[in-house]
Amino acid sequence: KEAALVAPDGRCRCARPTGIHNELQRWIYDNLLDKQAGWKRKPEHLYDMFTGYQAQHWLTHEALRLAGVVDGESLSETAVREMTDETLSSVIDHFLAVRFPTVLAANKCDDGEAAANVTLLKESLRSMGSIGEAGIAAVVPLSARLECDLQKMAKEKKIDYTPLHTFSDTAEVLTP
Repeated sequence: KEAALVAPDGRCRCARPTGIHNELQRWIYDNLLDKQAGWKRKPEHLYDMFTGYQAQHWLTHEALRLAGVVDGESLSETAVREMTDETLSSVIDHFLAVRFPTVLAANKCDDGEAAANVTLLKESLRSMGSIGEAGIAAVVPLSARLECDLQKMAKEKKIDYTPLHTFSDTAEVLTP
């Protein structure tokens, strides 16, 4: 079963979203560590640390709540001052999940093994930790063949279907 998630070149097809998540996580983590003395001295400044990512305070509050740093409606100053690396990583993981939810598009889902592969992909992402639980909002199975079939059935008046975008000719799209 696991072979279904391995590309012909031997790389895991799941590695790319994990790499992006890890890069963002490390970037934010390093930024927070650089200013750690300030936000540990004044815990309310922790909210300001996330504004550079275009996050409003309510969104940062939600990430802190999910990580257990918010007690009810207010920020727990003790929890912030005693924050461990593990808790800080959890805050960042939850922040990434609520600020930058990731949707994976699983293409070529029109053959018989597709449903099993999508299920396997979801299980694989869950087993990777926070990226599967909090980071990936959804895995959406896609199929160009299915889209063509839906358009054909609509043209034959068998179903009522309106595609979001329809281009009959690439030249038409490229011509001003």
